[in-house]
Amino acid sequence: MSFLYCNPNVLVVKNNYEIIVNVLEHGVCYVQVGKKKYYANNTGIMPSVNLVQKFLIPQKQLDAHKKYTVCYKRVYERKSYFPEIGEWECKEYSFKPIEKDDNVNMIYTADIHGKYEDAKKPAGYFGNDMDLFVVNGDFGESDSYENLRLLSKFIGDVTGGNVPALVGRGNHDTRGPLAEKVTDYMATYDGRAYFDFTIGPLSGVVLDCGEDKLDNHDEYRGLNFFEQYRRDELAFLKKLKLADRTFKFAVCHVPFMSVRGMGNGGPFDIMPETYKAWGKEIDRLGIEFMICGHQHELDYVGIVDKRNKFPHSYPVIVGANIHGGMVCSAVTFKKSGTTVKFVHESGKILREFTVKDGYER
Repeated sequence: MSFLYCNPNVLVVKNNYEIIVNVLEHGVCYVQVGKKKYYANNTGIMPSVNLVQKFLIPQKQLDAHKKYTVCYKRVYERKSYFPEIGEWECKEYSFKPIEKDDNVNMIYTADIHGKYEDAKKPAGYFGNDMDLFVVNGDFGESDSYENLRLLSKFIGDVTGGNVPALVGRGNHDTRGPLAEKVTDYMATYDGRAYFDFTIGPLSGVVLDCGEDKLDNHDEYRGLNFFEQYRRDELAFLKKLKLADRTFKFAVCHVPFMSVRGMGNGGPFDIMPETYKAWGKEIDRLGIEFMICGHQHELDYVGIVDKRNKFPHSYPVIVGANIHGGMVCSAVTFKKSGTTVKFVHESGKILREFTVKDGYER
C-alpha cells in the first residue's frame, strides 16, 4: 500500500459503486476490474493534483469479478510537453458483494465527531460477517484536508476495502472552511448527497437535510442555500421509485419527523411543510424503517408515538450515540423479522429488538 494513504472505500450509489482512492503524493490513477479500466471523470484528462479520486463502476461488473486493482503513477512535474513521471504501481483488493437473500448483516454508525478509533470498536461487531457498513454523518470537522481524509481511513480500516459501504452527510459536515470538499470523500449522484441505492436484496434512499437551522441563521452568515436544496430533494423524492427488493430502508442523519429531532418551535423547527411533504413521499416508497443519528441519544420512534410531528408508516431508529462511549447498531435483515442490536464500544449489547416491535423506553 506504498502509494495509498488508506484502503479504498467501495461506496454504494444507485446501482453502482463509487470507489474512493486516497494517495500520498500527486499522481494519476485508474481502477481495473477484469479487463476494463475505469478513470476519474475529468473530461479525458487523468487528474494528478488531487490526493483523492473517485471511480464509478457498475455493481454487476465488480460483483462478478469479486476483485479490483488500483493502479497509480507518480507525476513529478506535469509539463506542457514531456511531463516527468514515475512507473505504474498496482495493488489488488478482493471484494465481497452481497449475494445473500436473507440474514444480511449491516453495521450502522453516526455522530463520530472525530472519535474514529473509538467508533472502530463497535463497528467490528460482525467481524468478517459484515455485509454492509453505513456511516451517517457528523464525521469530524471540515477544517483541514487531513480531517476529511480521516473519514476515508476510518471506512477503509473497518471494511479493508473489501466490503461495500454507504455514506450520508450530517449537519456538522456542512460547516468549516473545507465543507464544500466533504462530498469529494463520499459517493454522490450528479453532485448531490441524496440518492437511491440498490445492493443485493436491499434497496433504499439516502437523504440529506443539510444544516439544522435556516439559511439566515447568524451561524452561517448567508453562506448556505439549503432551503432550495431541500425543495430540490422533495422534487427528487416525488419522482423516486425504489427497486423491488426484499428489504427497503432509508438513511437520514436527522430524524426530521420527530419533535426530538427537529424541535417544537425554536431555531431547529424549520421548513415543517417541506419536511411533512418529504414524509409523505417516503411513506409511498414502502420502506421497512428509517435509521438516523443526530440526537446523540439512542431511540426508537414508532408509528404511533406522541413525539411524531406528522404521521408516518415506518418506525424510526436513532441508532448511534457518542455519550458514555461510542454505540453503533448491528442490523440483521431477516425475512422472519429484521433485528437491531445497540452495541457499545466495550462489546456490551445495550438493547436488542426487532424493527417491527421496537422496545419499551
